[in-house]
Amino acid sequence: MPRGHRDGGGLARAIDAPCAWCGAGIDRTRCRGSCAPRREFLHVDDFADALVFLLKRYSDDSHVNVGTARDITIRELAELLAKVAG
Repeated sequence: MPRGHRDGGGLARAIDAPCAWCGAGIDRTRCRGSCAPRREFLHVDDFADALVFLLKRYSDDSHVNVGTARDITIRELAELLAKVAG
């Protein structure tokens, strides 16, 4: 299910929290919990393109999983965001 910064938790926290830490000067490698869960991220524009493609060309009864097939741990994501934020 697509999620965003207003969804109240879950995947939104995976990006929002590390960004807030970087902006506040908090320890950039701090993670709550193990930070071992893996998540796959997909830009909303790519998701929309996939939906349009499927609506035009897909008629099977089985479900379709739209994704990148590349995942990242929450810790790796936090470290990447900290590096980009400087």
